[in-house]
Amino acid sequence: MTLPIWCYAESDPVVHTMSFLTDILPAATAFEQRRKLRLSPRHRISSAFLFDGNQRRRMEMALARYAGSEWELPLPMFGQALGALLASGASSIPAETADRAFVDGGRALLLNQQTRAHELVEIDTVEADALTLVDPTAAAWPAGSMLYPLRRARLVDAPALGLFTDAISYGDTEFELTEPLDWAAYTWPAEYRGAPVFDQCANAAASDPVVGLPRRLLTVDVMSGVQSVYDLPAVTLPTLQMAIDAEGREDIADLYAMLYDLKGCLRSVWISSRARDLEPVASAGSGATSIDVEACGLDDADLPATRRDIRIQFPGGAVVYRRITNVTTPAPGTERITLDSALGTAIAPGDGTVISWLWLARQSADVNALGYWTGDVVETTLQFEGINHDL
Repeated sequence: MTLPIWCYAESDPVVHTMSFLTDILPAATAFEQRRKLRLSPRHRISSAFLFDGNQRRRMEMALARYAGSEWELPLPMFGQALGALLASGASSIPAETADRAFVDGGRALLLNQQTRAHELVEIDTVEADALTLVDPTAAAWPAGSMLYPLRRARLVDAPALGLFTDAISYGDTEFELTEPLDWAAYTWPAEYRGAPVFDQCANAAASDPVVGLPRRLLTVDVMSGVQSVYDLPAVTLPTLQMAIDAEGREDIADLYAMLYDLKGCLRSVWISSRARDLEPVASAGSGATSIDVEACGLDDADLPATRRDIRIQFPGGAVVYRRITNVTTPAPGTERITLDSALGTAIAPGDGTVISWLWLARQSADVNALGYWTGDVVETTLQFEGINHDL
């Protein structure tokens, strides 16, 4: 039987949460083994709702009858408006289908936002610019009507209904999909030393990036004397928290593909502070394999694993990744870092070159939440933590 179709409050954000599952076997030295336990992520869609008049009565009756059943859930973040009138009896729907979660043999929803009339259609095949239908449409749909992909879903919990007036109900709801929501494979723009490089710009308007330097200390306390503290990893494993956003279908599709590839905590990637961690104090040609930088304690002892690699962004925007193979002190106040290969581009003090630390990390959690105010803008916050490695 066809179950009721849920509608969202149009003025409130929609949050899409993806939950992966990673088994992490950590060692006391902060080395770790990770394995994927879930073939694909679980998906939850949450949003506010507001119903009035007859729509409120219909939805309350549907909740009373079907709250524990599967619902046909439109995915608002992948919706689009029809560009022209769709006549009754149409056997296909012209639409953008790339990265819109339509699938062969799936279902879609046509919705007139003014009248709230809707029609569920079954998809035969997904073409590059249209959906071919199993049966023709039963009604005509004016330009501007919305087209959504559908997935079956269950309510995580029955929502509480606030009564704003005797004719208006409002509240919050959360659904978990019971059908797959797959995504295309992701191609990382850059790789370094056998692992991909995460090099997204932070959304500083939402929040400042935050770099942490946590310690992994083992404390033994027998209570009768001074505590014994052991630093078994012998390295600080930096963390990075940053807000990012994606605007436009292409960027949003790339964000989804990247998150699917990260698989929560599973994938190791190189990340960078993108800050001025090292400051050049002398010019270096494109063929140079060393850079003189302002002294900051590099030559005081051996470099730890998380301070052996750097990201160099040149004034024109080009980026290279290099490993520091040696550090010396050619003059007071100056340290010379030797690189594993040539710079490739000349640099000079004050020219805008940014040298940042680069370290291997993974996501701190298996859950990613993407917030939508519109279907073309999404915001999320990512948290990474460094891992001990011997690359």
